[in-house]
Amino acid sequence: MPPDAFVEWELPLDFSLPRDDLDGMSLQELADVPFEELGRFKQAQSFPHGYSTEYLTFYAPRDTGVHEVLLWAILQARSSIAINMYGFTDPQVVALLQHHAESPHMVVTLSLDSTQAGGKSEKALLERLRNDLPGNSIAVGRSERGDISHDKLMVIDGLFLVTGSTNWSFRAYCFWRKVTAWPIPRARSLSRALAAGVPRLARGVVAIAPKTLGVAAVG
Repeated sequence: MPPDAFVEWELPLDFSLPRDDLDGMSLQELADVPFEELGRFKQAQSFPHGYSTEYLTFYAPRDTGVHEVLLWAILQARSSIAINMYGFTDPQVVALLQHHAESPHMVVTLSLDSTQAGGKSEKALLERLRNDLPGNSIAVGRSERGDISHDKLMVIDGLFLVTGSTNWSFRAYCFWRKVTAWPIPRARSLSRALAAGVPRLARGVVAIAPKTLGVAAVG
C-alpha cells in the first residue's frame, strides 16, 4: 500500500480541526488523552481490569489504533525529539515532526538507514523536514558496524521512550499479518525504561517474537 493511503494533512496544522482519520478527534483532543486512557485504541477499546498502568501493549494490525498511539506520543513533545527509524513513510508522522522542526523552541534529530531513506517516497517526506533552524538534523547511513540501521526508537523530551520494530508505514500498521507488540511502559526513571526494552535493540536483537515498541515516561 503506498504512503498516500494516509490522508495528507494541511500545513500549518490546525490542531482544533476534527479529523475523519482520527475518528472525529482533533490533534489537540488526541494530545489531551491521558496516558491511563490509551486503552481506547485497543481492539476491545480498553485494557483488561488489573492490567498494568506502567506497561501497555498494542498489537498491529489487530489494534487499529497503533498509529494514533504513535501520534499521541509525538504530540507530547515540548522541547526535543530524537528518532532512529528504519521504514519511514508515514506522512502524518512527518507532518507532526515538521510542525516541531519549524519551532525555534524544539530540537528534532532523525537518523535513518540509507537503504530505506533513499526511496522516492522517503526522499519527498524527508525534504519537508529540512530547515536552517539550529539543533535540527537528519542523518542517513548504516550502523557503526556497517549493517543496516534496523533499530526503531524515539526519545521525547527525555521523558518518553518509544521503542520497537514496527516500521512507521501504512503497510506496517494495517497489512502485515504478524503479531507486533507495542508496549508503552510508564517508568519512574529513564534507566528503568532502558532496562525494560532498549538493551535488546542496542544489541541488534530485533527479530525476536513478539516484536516490540514501547514508550517510557520519567518522573
